[in-house]
Amino acid sequence: MIEVIKPYDDYVRTGVAWLPSVPSGWDVLRARHLLVEINDRSTRASEPHLSMSQRHGLIRADQIEERRLVSKSYVGAKRCQIGDIVLNRLKAHLGVLAVARESGVVSPDYTVVRMRRADAGTHYLHAVLTSAACRSELVTRVRGVVEGFWRLYTNDLYAISLPLPPNEEQHAIVRSHRQ
Repeated sequence: MIEVIKPYDDYVRTGVAWLPSVPSGWDVLRARHLLVEINDRSTRASEPHLSMSQRHGLIRADQIEERRLVSKSYVGAKRCQIGDIVLNRLKAHLGVLAVARESGVVSPDYTVVRMRRADAGTHYLHAVLTSAACRSELVTRVRGVVEGFWRLYTNDLYAISLPLPPNEEQHAIVRSHRQ
């Protein structure tokens, strides 16, 4: 659960199983109102190739120690910008998603989302989506025949209800999440 930074006297029930209550003054919104999928494709493949590492987040592919399959061309790969949230669809329910620290191209099977609202902080939403409570909700949303090939599709991500506190509290939560 996302840790509340300041004490509240009044909580409101949300009707959301993974998020039973939030402090009054917080909103609870479906992810579709906070995030928008970006499907911008590379036409030249001149951008750096980024890959997801469970340990390091989204980094340049040449910085990953493990051997990986390498494509001959990244034409058609998805582009992401600094501040986008990138999810590995096969491992998002395990918390494998990151905020892009640089622009580049990622696998076409990754999901790239951007903030739809100015009052929703990227790093805050990353902290929520990677929290144990939200990951348990993500597990209920993945689809596939066998574990290991379960995918989190965009419409299933969009259906998740997420807490949205005021900006100053989002920043405080991010600071405590990084410690």
